[in-house]
Amino acid sequence: MYGTLKDKSLRDNILGRDVKSKSDVLYGYSLGVHPVLTSYPVVFKSDDGVVYGEVFDVSEQDFELLDRYESQYYMKEDVILESNIKAKVYVVNGQAIENSAHAI
Repeated sequence: MYGTLKDKSLRDNILGRDVKSKSDVLYGYSLGVHPVLTSYPVVFKSDDGVVYGEVFDVSEQDFELLDRYESQYYMKEDVILESNIKAKVYVVNGQAIENSAHAI
């Protein structure tokens, strides 16, 4: 996690329980501003990018709750962190943005 989910009280509220996290690093991505939800961050692929964030252990049920929080404007992508942990990171969902632009 790299954005609003780093806030422990928000994360605990979404998941309904305390989820411990630890610092980790994601290479090949950079942190920016979401193109639609402009007050929220997003990571995007970037050859020389580095994102300093946190990793936490969640269940499939937790992912359902997190997906609802993140909305259709984000999607999960498989990554490997500096610690060699296989993880999922939420990135911008270009298809959802394209679909919303056509709906306007």
